[in-house]
Amino acid sequence: MAWKWKISAAASFVFLLLVLSFSTANGQNMRKIDRLEMLYDQSNFRALVRRTDRMIRSDEYKNIAAPYFFRAMAKLQLNFESGIIQDRFSMGEIAADFQQFLKLDSNAYWATAYASYYYETRQEIYGYLGIAAGDDPENIVNEKFQELAVIFGNDIVFADVIAVSKEPVPVKIVPPAKRKGDIGEVVIDFAAMQLGKPYQFGATGPKSFDCSGFTWYVWSKHGYDLPRSSVDQSLNVQRIKLHQAKKGDLLFFGRNEKTISHVGIVVSDKNEPLRMIHASSSIGISYVTISEVEYWKNRLQFAGRVAK
Repeated sequence: MAWKWKISAAASFVFLLLVLSFSTANGQNMRKIDRLEMLYDQSNFRALVRRTDRMIRSDEYKNIAAPYFFRAMAKLQLNFESGIIQDRFSMGEIAADFQQFLKLDSNAYWATAYASYYYETRQEIYGYLGIAAGDDPENIVNEKFQELAVIFGNDIVFADVIAVSKEPVPVKIVPPAKRKGDIGEVVIDFAAMQLGKPYQFGATGPKSFDCSGFTWYVWSKHGYDLPRSSVDQSLNVQRIKLHQAKKGDLLFFGRNEKTISHVGIVVSDKNEPLRMIHASSSIGISYVTISEVEYWKNRLQFAGRVAK
């Protein structure tokens, strides 16, 4: 009986060591993957490419999806660094990384976890193309859009991070032409008339909009000359503290203050939860309460006041 107990105890000890060893290795793996997220958040894309190159060459990580995702996204960023088409990496190798990521992420675990990175990278890259189109060779920009479609045509595998919260109580909209008083009130009344119109990248209305196209359209209709992109809009407003934001002010979102990828218009009063109307890529012009959606809450950078 004692002999059997000794074997049982030894077996249990070995099993416990295996479990602890697996847990330790798994914990180290997750810390290294967390490091990839940190490098991306810091816009340290060159270091990210070097690190993911090493990870993918190793037997330990070559069958893990995350490094392929971050290598693809980092190379995309470097290809469009500073808003200039750089072409440092071929779209073929980037697409290959992205396809390998999708293959290894068969249960969409990482696609769900990285939906926000994917969305923001797409917005930033498309924003760079919009800037390039300004002085451009239209055929080059169109060619880039076609190349990017290989990657950004895969939206369906990513969780919809641009969720909409409960809409505020409907109010009777008075046409701006008949309104008097605060310009912010007039602007949000006009913005509300666009509710339900679809999102379309590059569109500035009146039938469809992207995020900065919407804010540009709404304010331009009232005699204010905002720049076209969300980044440029963020640089041409008077920054204010969030608790000072009032109706008509703009809210800017991104991974950090230097990577603005989205903009919306405040529709809430100072004593209310912060709420905006914006062009959502999934449902078009809609309302959202910032505190009710983790994506927006975590990426809100600052507010700005439009001035002539």
